[in-house]
Amino acid sequence: SYVMSYGVGVAFVRALTAIPVHACFGVLMGIFYGIAKKYDKQGKGGPSRTFRILAFIIPAFTHGMYDYIATVDTGNVYFISFIAIVFVVCFILVQKMSKADKAI
Repeated sequence: SYVMSYGVGVAFVRALTAIPVHACFGVLMGIFYGIAKKYDKQGKGGPSRTFRILAFIIPAFTHGMYDYIATVDTGNVYFISFIAIVFVVCFILVQKMSKADKAI
């Protein structure tokens, strides 16, 4: 149904980008949940709750942006640019968080 609606070209681009970008959504969720777990172990319930909420909201919002940009007929430039930005942000976050990583 998706291919019939948007064409084989769009299906090809989505097939190459869907798995990596969904992995990035998982990275975003994991980073915020990890921060929440750290605050929970420190006995800081307020920040822990905030980061648990962010662990859901930020990946869901980013996924919504991904779906919106993928379905709006603005061309592949915006879609590929969005994915590149998500990759770069996730890479930077993983690098930053791994440097400060300690056992919880």
